[in-house]
Amino acid sequence: MTDFTRKRFLWWACNKLFRREFLVDNKIKFPAVSTFEDFVFAFECLVAAKNYVRVPFVSYHYRVRGDSLSHEPCDAVRISVTMIKIVAVLDEFMDGRKFFVDNPQYRYELLDFFIQERLKIISESFFVASDLSPAEVFEFFRKEIFSADPKKNVALTSYLFVAANIFKLYTARQASASDTMEVSN
Repeated sequence: MTDFTRKRFLWWACNKLFRREFLVDNKIKFPAVSTFEDFVFAFECLVAAKNYVRVPFVSYHYRVRGDSLSHEPCDAVRISVTMIKIVAVLDEFMDGRKFFVDNPQYRYELLDFFIQERLKIISESFFVASDLSPAEVFEFFRKEIFSADPKKNVALTSYLFVAANIFKLYTARQASASDTMEVSN
C-alpha cells in the first residue's frame, strides 16, 4: 500500500499482464468511468493478489490515438465528477476487506493520495484554464460533495475546506498581480 501511494508501483494497466482466472475469481473489472479507471483496476488487483512479479525491464509499445481522452484538454468539471465517483468505488471496494477494517490508516492513506493527485489537475484546470470564478468553483465542489452521503465523503469534505483555501490563495495572488501591474505602470 505504501509503495502504491508513493508511486513506486505504477497503476497503468497497459504495463501489466494478468491471468484471466485471477480477474474472474476476484471479480475485478474496470469501473464504468472515462478516466482514472486504471488506478482502481490496478489497486484492486494489487489488493487481491497473493503475489506478483516485477520484470527488470520496460517493454511495451505505446500507440497514440488522436481521439484518446487522455489527449483532450482537461475538463475540470468532468474530472471532478469522476473523482467523486472513483472515491465511492474505492471506498466500497475497501468496505468488505478485512485488511482495511484492521488497518484503517491505509484506507485513508489511499483515499488521501488519490484525491490529492486529482486535485492538482482539477485546481489547475479550474483556475488556469477556466472562466469560472473562485466562488463558482467552490459552489460546484460544495454541491458535488454534500449532495452525496456525507458520512461516506469524509475525505472529500475535508478537501472542500482545502479547496476554499486554494480559492483564497488564488484570489489573493490575482489581487497581488494586479496591484504589482498598477504600481509598475
